[in-house]
Amino acid sequence: HQRTRVRRVVPRLMSCSAPKSASSPRIYVYSLPKSVVRPCNDWRNTCSLAQWIRKSKHFEPNGECADYFLVPHHPTGGNPTGSEAAGDYAVGRMFDYIRQTWPFWNRSVADATARHFWLLPCDHGPGDCAFSRPIVPNKYSSGKLTPRRPVRFGPVQAPANDRWLRDAWGEGWEALNPASPARLLFNLQYNGWTDGLRAPSGSCLNCFQPWLDVRLPTPEEHECGPLCGLHRSQSGQRVPTLLQRELLRVSSPRAQPPQPQPQQVKVAQPAPPQPALPRGRRRSSSSAGAGR
Repeated sequence: HQRTRVRRVVPRLMSCSAPKSASSPRIYVYSLPKSVVRPCNDWRNTCSLAQWIRKSKHFEPNGECADYFLVPHHPTGGNPTGSEAAGDYAVGRMFDYIRQTWPFWNRSVADATARHFWLLPCDHGPGDCAFSRPIVPNKYSSGKLTPRRPVRFGPVQAPANDRWLRDAWGEGWEALNPASPARLLFNLQYNGWTDGLRAPSGSCLNCFQPWLDVRLPTPEEHECGPLCGLHRSQSGQRVPTLLQRELLRVSSPRAQPPQPQPQQVKVAQPAPPQPALPRGRRRSSSSAGAGR
């Protein structure tokens, strides 16, 4: 199995003793070579995010002064053919380049602090973008066999790639693993389904972790709109969150308040004609009250 040789250019790191040039939070954006990441596709602002940050007041060109670190792109997910450009192996190669070129990832791991992030624009987050299925805890730990994915997910990862991940990462993969409670890489994603908290094995597809990941507003043209991430209960019924319940209540035709019925207007009928008085001397009311 041939490996692609990655040429590393070690940047000159500056001390942060100088005044910081950005406003907090200060974000450093990695510049990655084409050898470890595919050309950027700006679907759902994948490429634009890095451009926006670089033009904003939060961009920090000196990584020594940064609060957070943006990985500007992601590999293709799935890895159905064992390609080096997709799946866990591609993610491992990318972050292996990052940790050997800059000190920031290793420092985050030593501090057990989540300071690295990226945008995963796919419908199911890491389950569709970047990573290979199945996504389970302790996937490449020593003595842990990689679980076989269900048939509907296609073939398993190439054995050579699997061995490299165990040798190069091993337990360290848990800092990247979307299903790991020890993950230190947080996602910006369009799906907030916490499916990893509901599966006994800890496996997940969306892998959203509250207080770590960031749920982005779903694009309006998306097929499921604001209800993306609507999880299922044990019985398979959909269980909406409080916000989703409110959205359903407002949008449901059955939930609309009853409309007031138009009131019937009664038309006054003309009074029946009074009988004509007999001709003769007309008496006044005062004379009638006098008893005449």
